[in-house]
Amino acid sequence: MKTILTTTAFALMASTALADTITLYTSQPNADAQQTVDAFKAANPDTDVEWVRDGTTKLMARLRAEIEAGNPQPDVLLIADTVTLEGMAQAGQLAAYKSPEAAAYDDALYSADGYYYSTKLITTGIKLQQDVVLMVGAILVAALALFIDWLARLVEIAAAPKGVG
Repeated sequence: MKTILTTTAFALMASTALADTITLYTSQPNADAQQTVDAFKAANPDTDVEWVRDGTTKLMARLRAEIEAGNPQPDVLLIADTVTLEGMAQAGQLAAYKSPEAAAYDDALYSADGYYYSTKLITTGIKLQQDVVLMVGAILVAALALFIDWLARLVEIAAAPKGVG
């Protein structure tokens, strides 16, 4: 089965003999992907790059289907999901590349075995605005009190004896 190179390996393959055409699967935005391909082509003018761009979830669904069919298409995978890359490395689906550049980066940014290198950090930030939370909480408590009062009044009306008419 074909193993797939990832991120930095793609950018650093300039000194290796390459196929006439390689296939890149990427989740980068189109403009970024085109810059990546252009930089690679500048260093490797005899190698064409065909690339497929989609969101990581769709790209990985496609790649998993290709792997299950025994015919994975990409030579290079450029995604920012290290959890996915680690799983692929453990499954033997990635080719290792020991980059001499890795020593300049924090060990947490790449696979010690050379299976992937982080090129982007995707961070999620949550900022708790205490004043807003307290205000929303107070509004919810007041609304709940009004609802309970309304509900009690309905029960009271429903339970009241009916007059003889």
